[in-house]
Amino acid sequence: MATIREFFHNGGIYYHNFNLDDDSIALVCLERGKLLTYDNHAVARNNDNVIIGKFSIRTIDSIDYWVFIYTRSDEFIKCESTCHAESLLSSEVEISKRYIDSLENTL
Repeated sequence: MATIREFFHNGGIYYHNFNLDDDSIALVCLERGKLLTYDNHAVARNNDNVIIGKFSIRTIDSIDYWVFIYTRSDEFIKCESTCHAESLLSSEVEISKRYIDSLENTL
């Protein structure tokens, strides 16, 4: 595992770790361990291996964006424009923060 992103959210430090064996990215918190995994097809799974959503590219107002589409609804979140190389990684951070918020709201 190699850390590719470190970010702060709600007073905590979180990491996106790249798994060289399967090209997945894990959202990790030092206190709580692995929270979420993005596989090499941009599908997000929780620790129970349940798919919560996936990234896709959608054209909105003539600009291509990464969007995150939730599995249990047609709802999607517009994330980063695809115009720069790290746009998917930045989009994963945005969705990770929302996922962290959802976990904290269930505690």
